[in-house]
Amino acid sequence: MHAFDSIDTIDFTGMTVGAALRRSALLHGDRPFLVGMKPEYGYAEFDAAVDRLAAGLLGLGLRRGDHVAVWLTNSPEWVLTFFACARIGAPLIPVNTRYREEEVAYILRQSDARVLVMAERMWSTDYHAILTDLAPELATQAPGELSLASFPELRHVLITGSDAPPSGTLAFDVVADAGAHPAHL
Repeated sequence: MHAFDSIDTIDFTGMTVGAALRRSALLHGDRPFLVGMKPEYGYAEFDAAVDRLAAGLLGLGLRRGDHVAVWLTNSPEWVLTFFACARIGAPLIPVNTRYREEEVAYILRQSDARVLVMAERMWSTDYHAILTDLAPELATQAPGELSLASFPELRHVLITGSDAPPSGTLAFDVVADAGAHPAHL
């Protein structure tokens, strides 16, 4: 018997991605949703985490239609960002983690991304160093007050997996946790 053989078939016709997740969370609560990554989530727990991140992004000033670039490998943060953006109507722009500097610059410029969610580094690649090569003034600016010549629309850079993010950036977890307490942004 397959793990999902016992789950009722649900008609998702006409539902948004956010609404489909919400309905699944109500129907399947503690059943596993995101597995094989750390942390793992059940449907209800994941839905609540998506709400917190969506509220945190809104607290940064993100609005429906604003673009969010995601420069991450497969991770819980990638999936959370996808669903949070879907929930608030912010198009997600995936950035390939194998792109070279000029390709990353092209995507960030052409997408008019207002928020970039990225890892500081992964394997032997220092993503933050690549970004500061493209926008050196990032290192001297306060998070949330970005004014980058290379990427004029970009206002926030969120770094995953860091309690002490580099200058000009915010910790992803701080934004996600702030959604539970929006006054903490």
